[in-house]
Amino acid sequence: MGSGPRVSRRVSRIGKSAIHEMTRLSREVEDVAFLSWAKPTSGTPEHINAGAIEAIRGGLCGGYSGNAGLPELRQEICRKLKRDNGIDANPSEILVTVGAIEGLSAAVMALIDPGPGRHRVRETRLRRDDRR
Repeated sequence: MGSGPRVSRRVSRIGKSAIHEMTRLSREVEDVAFLSWAKPTSGTPEHINAGAIEAIRGGLCGGYSGNAGLPELRQEICRKLKRDNGIDANPSEILVTVGAIEGLSAAVMALIDPGPGRHRVRETRLRRDDRR
């Protein structure tokens, strides 16, 4: 018997996940816009902590929300877009995701069909000056 753990052939054929490969590659680039893992640079603001605690105590966190996000949150996002960005949006046009990768993946899959020659990926870098 070998010294390592034994796994099925099916499991042994599973390749390295893309997110782990992205993490490895990102270490080779200086000042990369890193989107593969959520790594906050500071703690959660206190008003968000308090709001989360209030929501838990109020029984608002006991199950799944609708797949587009909470209606109240989507309405508030519309208000923010109008107030801060001058964008008129309707809650039916807003999709709330748990993270950037989920949102980007949903957008790409909704707009681009798989197959060769349909799109071209170009390596770009976002400079710190451009992040707003």
